[in-house]
Amino acid sequence: MTKMSPYEGFLHIKMKLFYPAKTNNLNKTGVGGLGEVVAAEYLREKGYRIVETNFRNRIGRQIGEIDIVAYKKDFLVFIEVKSRVWNENFEILPEENITPSKIRKLQKTIQLYIKLHKLWEKKWRLDAVTVIFDKDLKKTKIRHLPDIFI
Repeated sequence: MTKMSPYEGFLHIKMKLFYPAKTNNLNKTGVGGLGEVVAAEYLREKGYRIVETNFRNRIGRQIGEIDIVAYKKDFLVFIEVKSRVWNENFEILPEENITPSKIRKLQKTIQLYIKLHKLWEKKWRLDAVTVIFDKDLKKTKIRHLPDIFI
């Protein structure tokens, strides 16, 4: 019988451990959720103060969702996270899924967030963070793309 490591199934990122549920069978939502956790930790390490995750309007027709809301110095930063698992047929980078249509939805959701929290005077921007996992979910490649408005 082989002895298992006490860290078997955990994802190691900068001396921190994350446990992705059902590691070998992550669906799209699971990879996205894990990517958001990894992105938030990455942003904290870069000096961002996370104030909210997965913001969406609760009343009326759903407009969209903001994955992470954070502060960096005096800037209010809205962050869209895109995650992927790397494979040999990898043709589209995660950031290529941030389409003009997605940006329009994010703009509307950001406007709603600013209105609800009375943050009209705050300087703000929209960033993207991409997270690419290796096929075993053991390593990540993270890219931060500041100010993605076209």
